[in-house]
Amino acid sequence: MNSFASSKTDYVALQIRSLGSERINVQGAGPSTNRGYGVAVKLTAPPELVGWINTLKASIPSLAKTDAKYVSAQAAVRDGKIHFQVSGPSLNRGYGASFSDGNGELVTFVKAVLAHEEAEAAKVAAAAAVVKVAPVTKTYDITLG
Repeated sequence: MNSFASSKTDYVALQIRSLGSERINVQGAGPSTNRGYGVAVKLTAPPELVGWINTLKASIPSLAKTDAKYVSAQAAVRDGKIHFQVSGPSLNRGYGASFSDGNGELVTFVKAVLAHEEAEAAKVAAAAAVVKVAPVTKTYDITLG
């Protein structure tokens, strides 16, 4: 997934929602890290960021099958931390908001998703490189004369 800042393509889709005035919940679908569907973590966040998230239209269903609604986010691993990007009205970036957190479960999850995507891309490339040759099945009657 491409960065909103057009810098790198190693971002993974996540979803976030606010929990009170200073916490957010982050969910991601993919390799099981701490949930059957992938990952879920609660993070402490500045009130300004949580308030900004509350202004966004939350319409993505919870991966935990609750009634909670989430907003789209994406994240990459940068210097051992998770770097989040969220699209919306400008908070601290032209595309919306950017923030970081050192949660180890999210780092593990994002790395696992990227490794899985890389492995799948390698399989597709290998399959495309295989040239299939059909065996010769035609026979001829030869008369010696």
